[in-house]
Amino acid sequence: ATKVWSADSEGEAKLWDVQRAAAVSTVRVSNMTKAKVTSLEAWPSAHVVVATHPEGLAYLDTRAGIVAQQQYTKTAPACVSLLDLGHGMMFTGIERTLCQYNTR
Repeated sequence: ATKVWSADSEGEAKLWDVQRAAAVSTVRVSNMTKAKVTSLEAWPSAHVVVATHPEGLAYLDTRAGIVAQQQYTKTAPACVSLLDLGHGMMFTGIERTLCQYNTR
């Protein structure tokens, strides 16, 4: 892989070009000041990255470099994971609950 996604405690997700050692795209995942991104999961085939933050989930459109959708939760999600690359099932951990989403 020549490109890698990362996130920071300021609420930004960045796409890095490893060969150039430079950020090629930056997306603000939340309007909150210092909204720490706690987890990232990428769907390369759908051109989407999901980020968890204190307000909920942000769905990032990797082609446009924008937040395509926000999903707000009462409690901050701790993590997000796909069942498998290319599979439509996504899971998030919110408090003691494992939430399943069908993203197809």
